[in-house]
Amino acid sequence: MKNLATIIVIFLALFACQSEPMPEASNTTSSSQDLKTAIVGRWDTSYVLISMKSINNSDVDGTMEVQPHKTEDCCDPTKVHSVFREDGTYLSEYRDANKKLVIKSAGKWSTQGKTLILNQEFPKIKTLRYEATFDKNYAEFRSTVDFDLDGQDDDQMYFQIRRSGC
Repeated sequence: MKNLATIIVIFLALFACQSEPMPEASNTTSSSQDLKTAIVGRWDTSYVLISMKSINNSDVDGTMEVQPHKTEDCCDPTKVHSVFREDGTYLSEYRDANKKLVIKSAGKWSTQGKTLILNQEFPKIKTLRYEATFDKNYAEFRSTVDFDLDGQDDDQMYFQIRRSGC
């Protein structure tokens, strides 16, 4: 998945900051082999929540919630679609309503325990780590990142994905 923060930046201007807690973690547990097997396939991102501390090193904290797609249509081109292949590669794309590519990310994925590691190779080389929980066709991810680009990994990212039927 493209550094999901980049995708969310597009929506950032559309949502006001508010103070809300992060969702509770799922009770679902998975071993490294379970995660490695479970992630393979096509997925749609359905929900994102970012909790930022000291936005841009200010005294302001904030939360951004993005539910960009209320439709149940899994083939909706405006959803973030990600494909994780058995060979350890991944591709994520976000397209607008006209199916024009807005953001693309690609690289290699691996697992370490319950952690999904994305070694993004395009558009920028970086490593992303997400604590993951799976329940059949549904997954949750959590990570601590520098979402507001203030130089501190103090922002919490939470997002949900669902297995795609497309």
